[in-house]
Amino acid sequence: MNPDWFAQAVTGGIEANWIGDGSKRRMSALITAQKKMDKASQESLPPMIIFAPSIDVGGMTVRRPVPPDVAFVYLSPTLEFEWQIDVDFIVAHELAHLVVGHGRQRQRSDEQVTADENAVDDLVMTWGYSRRKRTDSRFLRLLAKVTALDGTDTND
Repeated sequence: MNPDWFAQAVTGGIEANWIGDGSKRRMSALITAQKKMDKASQESLPPMIIFAPSIDVGGMTVRRPVPPDVAFVYLSPTLEFEWQIDVDFIVAHELAHLVVGHGRQRQRSDEQVTADENAVDDLVMTWGYSRRKRTDSRFLRLLAKVTALDGTDTND
């Protein structure tokens, strides 16, 4: 793909309704990635579809054909509840997987998974991001509060 990946994947995603309304933080993170990524990284991105559904999609199954030669990037609607700095890192991290060629599903050992994740995080840091390994998810804390209010046990 060329440095115009943003127009192809993001603008095309909005036009095709792959990117829903209410994707403010995820869109901001994609814009930041476009600005921070070096030209060589952007040129190495494969053709992709970015799926960033609105939170109101809920449990609905969305079925659309994805061509086999296109990478599929899913950006969860729960990212809209996280800190922007964390969303920026997560989105850059997912794009970095594509830059280093992790766009295909494959069998990996635990050691390979760790090495892959570290390599991707190192690349993201070369783009000017800070390593974000936070465990204090705003969404998960909110979910715990809501389930505590309605008596639902989150340990099931």
